[in-house]
Parts: sequence; C-alpha cells; structure tokens
Amino acid sequence: MQLCDYIDLAKLEEQIAQKMVKAQTHPRLPLTILNYTQVAQFTPELWNEVTDRCRGLIYNNETGEIVARGFVKFWNYNDSRHPETIPENFPAEVPEITRKIDGSLGVGFPDNGRLAIATRGSFDSDQARWATAWMKDKPFPWPDGYTPLFEIVYPENRIVVDYKGYEGLVLLALVDNETGEEAPYWRTAQVAADHQIDHVPNFDKSVSDCTAEDDPDQEGYVASWPRPGKHPLRVKIKFETYCRLHKIMTGTSAIGIWELLRDGGCSDSLRDGTPVEFRTWLTSVELDLRRQYNDWNDHAMLLFYRAPRGASRKDFAEYAKLQGRYTPLLFALLDGKRLGPIIWKMIRPKGNIRPFVREEEDDAPDQQA
Repeated sequence: MQLCDYIDLAKLEEQIAQKMVKAQTHPRLPLTILNYTQVAQFTPELWNEVTDRCRGLIYNNETGEIVARGFVKFWNYNDSRHPETIPENFPAEVPEITRKIDGSLGVGFPDNGRLAIATRGSFDSDQARWATAWMKDKPFPWPDGYTPLFEIVYPENRIVVDYKGYEGLVLLALVDNETGEEAPYWRTAQVAADHQIDHVPNFDKSVSDCTAEDDPDQEGYVASWPRPGKHPLRVKIKFETYCRLHKIMTGTSAIGIWELLRDGGCSDSLRDGTPVEFRTWLTSVELDLRRQYNDWNDHAMLLFYRAPRGASRKDFAEYAKLQGRYTPLLFALLDGKRLGPIIWKMIRPKGNIRPFVREEEDDAPDQQA
C-alpha cells in the first residue's frame, strides 16, 4: 500500500506543522517513521485519523510504499471521549483477551536480509537498538506482507511492572501492510514458535472479568474484536494498581515534589512499588531541594547574626540591602517571621520540570494511553 492511499498527505503535512506528528528518517535506509508526539497527547482537539495511524508507521521515502505499520491508536476502557470504549457500544461478538505487557512497542521491518526493530517513534532509540541486537540470531524471514509487532521487555527498560529479570521480545501481532487486518491468534502463535520467541498469552475471560481484577504484578489486558479487511477494535483494560503507579511516575514533576516539601510533606508516599530508577530520580530532586533550602536558611542566619547589634532599623536596612537576594530573609528575621515560606518561593524549580518519563515509553505522558 502507498502512504497516500492510507493517509491524506495534506493532513499529514498539517499535523507535522502543528507538531502533532513527527517524522524521523533512517540513518542508512530510505525509510521514514511517523509517530504522534507529546504535543498530541495534550492537544486532543487537533487529534484526527492521521494522528491515530501515525504510531510507528514506516514508509519508503523514495517509492511511498508502506513498509511497516504499528497498531492504530487505541484507548482505555470506558473512556467517555471515545465512544468505542464504552461497554454498551462493544460488538456483540466475544472479544479476544490478551495480556497487556508493560514495555515498549517494537515495530519490525526488513533490513538487508534481517529483521530490524524500531520503536514507535525512532529507528535509533535505546530500546530499538537493544531489540534489533536481540533479534539478530533469530530465524528469518518473517511472513511476507506483514508487520510483526512486539513488546520490548528487559530490566533497564522497566516501566512499572517488575518482570523479575526477564528480557526478550514478545510477539503481539502480525499486521497486514495492505489492510491493517491482523493474522489470527493461532497463526501468530505458530510464527512466534517458528522464530523462537515468546507470544503474548491469551485468556478465556469476559471483559467484566478483566475489569474486576487488580494484579499488582501486571499491567492489565487488551480486549480486541477482529474486523475483516481492517484493523481490529481494541480496548485497554488496565489494573487499578498499575494506573496508580503509572500516574505517580508520569505525573510527578520537580514542581510537584517542591510543592510536597513546601507543604511539609515528604516523598515516601510516592516510592512504594515504583522502579528503582524512578526512586533514584525522586531522591535526587528531593535532596537537591532540601540542600538549596538549607543553604539559603543557613546563610541568612549567618548574615543576620553578623548584622550590627543594637542598630536602628534604618541602619539595619542599609546593611540588609547590601546582602542582595538575602535582603527579604534578613527583614523577616528582624520581624520574627518564618523563613520557610520565603525560601520555598525562592527555590521553586525552573527550566526543564517535565515529569519523570522515558523518551520511548509507549504513551508515557498520556494517562489515557
């Protein structure tokens, strides 16, 4: 299929100009990968069918042919913004239930007689390089005309779920490059076995069974309804514990930690169950803020005790004004006021205050993703 037959190119150019979609070219091959951006996550009014489809979509930029395609964007169970996720709108057929695995989406594409892996927005991310290296000794070729999609899981790429040292690629689906229709589960399982990799497990459960569960060691499920000649309808069913931890990790910013400390709290409530990488980041931000607070407080106290004893307020004011940024703190001490509120205001984080997220984590900033 040609890119122009799948996506309105004028709309694509518009989405790129609006920074809703980004395009990255391959360093060696005449390939481009399209992916929605973080801007898209926070600008739903500009989201459209182009954004939906640009989720690891790879095309040949010389011929315009689609080389590989990721999943069309799909959403959380019972999200009122997306009618297809509401239970009463589900198809009458029983859905297929598979495990929602907590890693990075890997999009397979041919590269000179082997299968290379991109993540949904990059040919050269850490996860893409790791997955391509992991795949190099596996059998080739893969089914012609299909894109194999994987979950990339290894300890250094932990998002929330701890897979206890497991590492590898898990085959999720085989997507027809022409139609978007996916090979049936039994066929995908057979291909996974032939290529010596794991296959996403499926379950004999209803949607209501899935929504009633909360396994702290898993992300959740995906319910999907096949549709002949096109991509399936999919819905994510995420566990409550996973959502809580994911929200902490993707919603906790340096500003949020500053507010917590300013109000007399500590970060202990944010640590339970989160990965060590997140806890390390959290600790570094908290320690830096506390260090700044103590430095301001200690130096202000030193300057105050160096002030002339018994001086008039006017004389004290002349001394205090010479101390630059510490002037308001010296007057606060003179008037018996607390330094805390003033210092916390002074050390409010500036600059890059994004929440803790991985660049290639699938949908990390989007709580609905």
